[in-house]
Amino acid sequence: MKRNLYLEKLSVSLIFLLFMYSATAEILVDGVYYNITNANTVEVTCRGYGNNGTDGWMYFTAEELYKGNVRIPSTITYNNLTYSITAIGNDAFAGSKLLNTLTLPSSVVAIGSGAFSLCNSLSSIQVEENNIVFFSENGILYKKNPVSLFYVPRNVQGDVELNSGITTIPSSAFQYCSGITSVTIPDNVTTIADGAFNSCTALTEINFSNTGKLTTIGVQAFGKCSELMLVNIPASVTTIEATAFADCPNLTYLLLNEGLQTIGKMAFYGCESISFVQLPSTLLSIGDKAFDLCKNLATVKNKTNFVLELQSETYGCVAKYATQIIKDDEVDLEPIKDSIAAIVPSGSQVYRYGYNELSETDKAMYDYILETLCRFDANKAAGSIYHRVDFDFAGQGFTTDLNSLMYMLTRIYRDVPEMYILNSIPRQDEVTGTYYGRIAAVHTPESYLNELVRIDTICNEIIANITDGMSTHEKLKVLHDGLIDWTDYGGLASAYSGNIKGAFLEQKAVCEGLSRAFLLLCQKAGIPCLYVSGRLHTNTVTDTWENHAWNYVQVDGKWYLVDITTDGGFPGQSFYTAFLRGQDYFDANYKLTNTAGVNENTNNGIYSVLPKLASTTYEEKITGTFDIAENRNVKVWYNSTADQVFAEIKDFSSKDYICEIYSLGGHLIEKRRIENSLTQIDMSKVKGLLFVVITENGGNLYTTKVLK
Repeated sequence: MKRNLYLEKLSVSLIFLLFMYSATAEILVDGVYYNITNANTVEVTCRGYGNNGTDGWMYFTAEELYKGNVRIPSTITYNNLTYSITAIGNDAFAGSKLLNTLTLPSSVVAIGSGAFSLCNSLSSIQVEENNIVFFSENGILYKKNPVSLFYVPRNVQGDVELNSGITTIPSSAFQYCSGITSVTIPDNVTTIADGAFNSCTALTEINFSNTGKLTTIGVQAFGKCSELMLVNIPASVTTIEATAFADCPNLTYLLLNEGLQTIGKMAFYGCESISFVQLPSTLLSIGDKAFDLCKNLATVKNKTNFVLELQSETYGCVAKYATQIIKDDEVDLEPIKDSIAAIVPSGSQVYRYGYNELSETDKAMYDYILETLCRFDANKAAGSIYHRVDFDFAGQGFTTDLNSLMYMLTRIYRDVPEMYILNSIPRQDEVTGTYYGRIAAVHTPESYLNELVRIDTICNEIIANITDGMSTHEKLKVLHDGLIDWTDYGGLASAYSGNIKGAFLEQKAVCEGLSRAFLLLCQKAGIPCLYVSGRLHTNTVTDTWENHAWNYVQVDGKWYLVDITTDGGFPGQSFYTAFLRGQDYFDANYKLTNTAGVNENTNNGIYSVLPKLASTTYEEKITGTFDIAENRNVKVWYNSTADQVFAEIKDFSSKDYICEIYSLGGHLIEKRRIENSLTQIDMSKVKGLLFVVITENGGNLYTTKVLK
């Protein structure tokens, strides 16, 4: 029989076409669209509105298609065939505005362009272990070998710490990430590329490394970061490109260090809050309009060879609005001192326990001393480790002696946590008789201001979680939880572990540092608080008492104990063990004398007397009906037996309730439906403090009470 070559060729062609079609066919499995890329693999593909992309349109996913938390599997089965998912195709999730989190399998080795475009609610991308190409940290997507930043979800929130292996922050990496508040630049980063953090409207702090390799800050890298307050350009940076910090209206403190060579065109354009700038001696050029519309830039310190003139638009308009140009051999630190004094309030501006005990005359002297200390000069004499701060008591109409001055300085040191630079032991000049205070010489006005601004920024971030209508009890929980989240117990090797620099900037502190940090937060939040020291009963078996520090706070006219170290610093301790406790708890666990038997709080008149604590733990009643959907995080303190727990809860005859009992670690111990009596709850399962939530059937929080 004669072969029909035409039909054979046609059959081969049809088979080839069918194979080609199957290799690019779009399929739907478990709500996800895929393209079959060969006999064994598929890629996640785009499915939605727009056309097929032939005229350059982006092919968006339908907004409702991908939403919430999506996990892509490593394999799928379709028509009895199993495929491995090896790629995320171009624009695969683009336009999925309701997508919150995405988990990628270990099998994915390629991600196409625009895969996550306009996923405005995406806050985290996770990658399963053993992926050979990608990995994730803190919800951010990276590539391996070498490590590089691949994609940042647009809804990432809070403080961002990047992987230490990256060397570049790519163009537009964080652009429009409106939820980030601070970013730490790793030591190995050499370039922050164009637009990397552009329009990060909640960004308040950039943590550059003093030992890093950063050399270049790109065009619009931090442009339009409207909440940015402080920028300390490290000495490694040689180039700030055009518009790098343009239109940052709240940028107040700008520090340009030696090493900087080039400031690009319009680099700080429109940064209207800058009042002082120092041009380093290494600076070679300033681009056109670099400082234009910096309308409050009144003082310029010039260490360069540039010939600057007031109100001139030369050299990037740096002196266009200036009223003073300081040459390199001139010193004028008054603007910096003014800023320090503005950040450290007087005794009349915030609640200071030691200040409030004083007479009006002594209050005036207290404020004079504090103001003078804020305006210190870096005047360390040869062989000294301190700067000297002279007090003109006679000129101010005050009389004192060295001993009284020492206790006044100690009172200030206890009252004012910002005064961590102070040595509270004063001196008297043997020749002139002038009394003077001493500031640790490791600090200069410039460095101290830099630290204060950074501390202030962190405090404001914690306090920002306080909302209108919160009770004092609720505000204190915000401060308590925020500080514990920010600072770890430790840092014994650091000189700053006992003060707010250690607590806030190094994020490690011992009890003294934690207590001073909590005092500062309370002062800024307007809550009466004081620093207390003595001993803590740390081991009941050996009856061991160790020197310790904690706080007293005032709530509803009564004083209570708060111990941040106990709640956050000791392994195995419950989160609210020492929160708003009364005299009974104090008597069992604390003493006001140190191991030498000295009461540091009232010794020789530091404080006249400490406030009397309330007899028992603070009790808060939440009354009325609350929508449980809006109060899902409400958990209430209870203690001991069922009778004590439920003594205040009446009338269960006509309602149906759900009772949930939690451990302090947040673990559900028991959940029961109750009708007439709460005594059905088995309280023998619970020892010590616990949380109880009572919910009326139907979703309303019925009533709660905090008991001892």
